[in-house]
Parts: sequence; C-alpha cells; structure tokens
Amino acid sequence: MQRLSLGVLVAVHITCAGATAQSDTLRIVGARFTGDLPTLVADERDFFQSAELDAEVEYAFDTSAGLTALRRGDTDVVLTDMTAFVIDRLQDSTPGEGDDPVILANLLHGLPDARIAVLRSLGVEKPGDLAGKRLGLTRGTFSDYLWSVFAAFHGIEGSVDLFDLRFDEIPQALVDGRVDATVIFEPWEELEERWQLPLTTFPSDFILPTHWLVVTTRDAIQQSPDDIAALLKAYAQASDWIERNPEDALTLFAERWGFNTQLYTAAAERLPIFDVTLDWSIYASYREQSAWAAREGHANRSENGSFVTAVSTLPLASFSPSSVLLPIATWPDIVAGVP
Repeated sequence: MQRLSLGVLVAVHITCAGATAQSDTLRIVGARFTGDLPTLVADERDFFQSAELDAEVEYAFDTSAGLTALRRGDTDVVLTDMTAFVIDRLQDSTPGEGDDPVILANLLHGLPDARIAVLRSLGVEKPGDLAGKRLGLTRGTFSDYLWSVFAAFHGIEGSVDLFDLRFDEIPQALVDGRVDATVIFEPWEELEERWQLPLTTFPSDFILPTHWLVVTTRDAIQQSPDDIAALLKAYAQASDWIERNPEDALTLFAERWGFNTQLYTAAAERLPIFDVTLDWSIYASYREQSAWAAREGHANRSENGSFVTAVSTLPLASFSPSSVLLPIATWPDIVAGVP
C-alpha cells in the first residue's frame, strides 16, 4: 500500500474536517503589547480580510481574562503569554473538555522585551539594592514569572514586597509612591516620558526567552478548521510584513495607542523575530513555567497534563508542515492507524 506523506495526511484531515464547518465571525482578543504586533498588523493591514476571514478584533492588557473569556465562549481566539496559559491549565478542575485552550502557534522568537525598573530617586544602583523595595506587577502573568527568575538569578528572592496591580494601574502607583519598582516593556523610555518618571532599569534578556501564543479551543478547531488555518496564514503574512517593515509596524502600534512614534521606531532594531511556528522551545517553556506556577501557588493542582494535549498541530501543518518542528508524539490524531 502506498504511504502518504505526513503533510498530505494533515491536509486531508483538515479538508475533511472542514467540509461541514460553518463560517462565521472569528472573534479575536489581542493584547496592547509590542509582542502582539502581528495581531495589530493583520488587523490594520487587512491580512485577516485577505485570508477571507470575517475577523472582529479587540485588545486588552489582561491575557488571563482573555483565556477566561475563551473558555466561556465569549471569544474564539486569544493572544497570550505562556505564563497565563499554563496557569489557566493548572486551575482547570475539569481538564480534557472541548473548551480547553490549546496552542496553535508561537509568534515571537527571541528575548523578552522587558526590564526591571525602579524609581531613580531611590538610588538603586544594582539589582541587589532592590531588597526591601516594593514592586508592582500583575500576578500570574509573564511579568510575574520574569521577576521570579530575575530575583532568583540575583539572589534577592523573598526580599522584595510584591503588590498585585493591573498593568494599567502601575504607572499611577509609581507616581503616588505606592510602589518603587515594576516590570516594564519595550520601549521603556515611553513610561518615563508619559508619566515623568525617571527610572533606573536592569536588563532581563540574558535570563530567559519569551513566547507569544495564538490560542483557541479544541471545539473551535473541530467546528471551524478552515477559519483557524486561514487565521494562521494571516499571522504568517503579518509576521513577514513586520520583518520587512519593522519601523512601519511600530509606527502602527504607536499611532493606534497614542504613544510617541519616535520612541517606538527607534526601538525597531531591538525587535525580536516574528514567525509562525511550533517547535521544541514551546515544550521547554511549557514545562518550566508549569513547574514555577505550581511552586508559586498559582494552581489548583500540581500537574497540568501532557504537553500533547496543550497544542494542536493540525491547522498550522495543513498549509506549512515545515513550520511544525515538534516530535511525532504530538501528532496522535494524524498518525493513529496510519499503515
């Protein structure tokens, strides 16, 4: 019997599954971070439209709230950091159901566009001087995980008081003196300029890589496989456009949210790489952050299940098998029963 290639099998699976799928508005919750540039670019440059998607895009700061909305059925796709994703799984008391979030792809490849920032007036000259200070961040997010790794690296674990604040509350908390420090994102100069906050910053990019994930539910993949595959094609187009036009992409971001365009375009050379893939780095990050979240008490259970159940390779592999660089064990619905 002639064997079909894995790529052909994936395409056949998607085509058959999508034969009865109903096309409808695809609701997307993106994030107001430069790490989610592909969503904004796909939205503003009509890549969703060119992929024949009727996409409705909203933007938020709180990625964990987006995952909650995804489980409720209030949205179809969420862009999120790995930290929020693993905590959501660890807090799921009924795993294995159709509304469980699953990773479709990683969009961001590189080092985190974040630093630890402290008010310059406090005279902090090195990370160790942060001991005894008050640091504001949103617990259960990538900022929380990044701070934990940063504190461990510099030997100041447990010596800084953490305040759980919404991302958009942090600048005012610094102005009011309720906190002394925080985690800030590229371009860090924007916070200083907008809020008149002279800051001392410490790099984190030598500690750990970062990821930015496209997430949906397994039910959504079953019900609208063609739309989900088209969504990833639009993200691939957007990522390619960003790589060729980094300054224009950051201009779109700054203008959309009313930021200083010059500060953003000046940071173009520091942008990470945007591409649509599923590879081993996802697995490593998933395991490391799951262990951290369980240790930190962000979970209802100590284990969040096999990595195989956390991803769906089919939509991306349906049009770009070479972008899926995960072991064959993560493709069970394709290889099962293949002669």
